[in-house]
Amino acid sequence: MTATRQVHNLILLDESGSMQSISNAIIQGFNEVVQTIKGVAEKYPEQEHRVSFISFNGLGQTVHHFLEPIEKLEEINAENYNPNSMTPLYDAIGFSVEKIRQALQSEKEYNVLVTIMTDGAENASKEYTSTAIKQLVEELEQVGWTFTYIGTDHDVVYSAEKISIRNTMSFVRNKEGIKDMFSKERDARERYSDSLRMGMKMASFYEEQRDEIENDQGNNKPIVQNLTYDSSLEEVEASLKGTIKQMELNGETQELKFEKLLKEGRVKLLKGKVKQAYRIFHQCMLDPTSTNSLDIGELYFWSTRCQEELGNKNKALRDYLLLLEKEQATRNNQDLINAILDRLIEYGDISKLVEDFKKRNRR
Repeated sequence: MTATRQVHNLILLDESGSMQSISNAIIQGFNEVVQTIKGVAEKYPEQEHRVSFISFNGLGQTVHHFLEPIEKLEEINAENYNPNSMTPLYDAIGFSVEKIRQALQSEKEYNVLVTIMTDGAENASKEYTSTAIKQLVEELEQVGWTFTYIGTDHDVVYSAEKISIRNTMSFVRNKEGIKDMFSKERDARERYSDSLRMGMKMASFYEEQRDEIENDQGNNKPIVQNLTYDSSLEEVEASLKGTIKQMELNGETQELKFEKLLKEGRVKLLKGKVKQAYRIFHQCMLDPTSTNSLDIGELYFWSTRCQEELGNKNKALRDYLLLLEKEQATRNNQDLINAILDRLIEYGDISKLVEDFKKRNRR
């Protein structure tokens, strides 16, 4: 049978240092997926499956395969998969996706399945921000791209939602958990190709995600897509429940505990319990592990919001300006910059105050 549609499988595999302790299980599971992809290609001959496999860490991206026929996909081993350094997740996504998008500009009948596997949230990107990746994902989802996010040891749903990825799967960080994860991933790939054959769009990529969505719909609970700086109390509470569930599944990692406290503080603030919220945010600041968190800027923002609500307007204004200067220098979180600017608008004409602030910080 002649293939009538190209299916591009882009796999992004975290190769940061924290993956070292589970590298053997990752290698074994990934190699099983290699065989699954080859099997899917044989089962669906009308689909011309091609593969791009890129691993990433703070040292850069390693392109193992790029738009190659599926039969050229090779297994990995300890020699070509050697975890090290940090997790520039946004840079890896931006680099890989843009590389494929440019290469496919002249193609018409194709789909792209992007699979991201990581054991930690973003902490080292220099070229791309969460806002840039979010816009990229939302744009490409409209033209036949599907994005999935598989992770452990962090709030997977929250991290994925930040960049508009709704197909998520969490796994327990041990041999059995990794084996179960790859088993579900293989099943999902078959369902994906089956849906392409039938001309249907998958309601959800992973079975566990489908069950959770059906349960939430049956209970008339809202399904939270993206938690933003102006999310409602109901949305933040639902996201908090998701974090707690992640902790039950993966254990109380430092990052998950931080996420939980941050969301608990937001819930208190939205309920008008400002002093309680401030104490929670202050508790996070006193924890030395929080300084390594992706959301440290967000923490300072919500702490400053508390100061504002408590009537400490001048201190809040100063802290907003300091945070704005820092975020503009790194450009790591455009959503946070926009949230700060929205708060500054509430102060009216502060041009003179801003100029005074700049002069003091030039000294």
